Amino acid sequence: VAYGEQGSHPESWKHALRYVEFSINQLLCMDRYCNLQIYSLTFVAMISAINNLAIALYSQDPNETLLVEFIKKSAEEAVGELNFDGKYALRLIRERGRHRACVVMLCVLGMYEDAVSLALTMDLDLAKSVAQSKELKDESIKRKLWLAIARHVIQQGDEKDPEVSINKAVALLEEAGDLVKI
Repeated sequence: VAYGEQGSHPESWKHALRYVEFSINQLLCMDRYCNLQIYSLTFVAMISAINNLAIALYSQDPNETLLVEFIKKSAEEAVGELNFDGKYALRLIRERGRHRACVVMLCVLGMYEDAVSLALTMDLDLAKSVAQSKELKDESIKRKLWLAIARHVIQQGDEKDPEVSINKAVALLEEAGDLVKI
């Protein structure tokens, strides 16, 4: 694979990604190997390396959809630990400016407050979706997230018509349900 080498085609990462996807989906089918009980440390390291490469390749694409789907699917299928290095993935995604994927990765790592802070710089609905996450079970953290979102809505409000921002904040608090009360 000539991915990233000087003189290689600029779109060569897509071909490398196709091979990595094939490796993950066909060659490294976890169920097949787990049933044979040959799940050694070497095999785990190989899976991690291939998944790390997949994240590096997915993060090349300006459209974050496939990267986000890969992170979510990997997190759902993880038994215990992720099949990739979460800190490496987060650093790489941040460096490449894949902010939506970064929000998802922060959630996977349990860093919900950071995820909401980042989401609020892009999209209020994305921040709300983090606060409503099914994976987040701690009510006190959910309350903090909703309060941070409400604070943001109020601070970003229209100074000429503060009633509008107050109404938005009240609607937001109603959306939060019983977690936040006035």
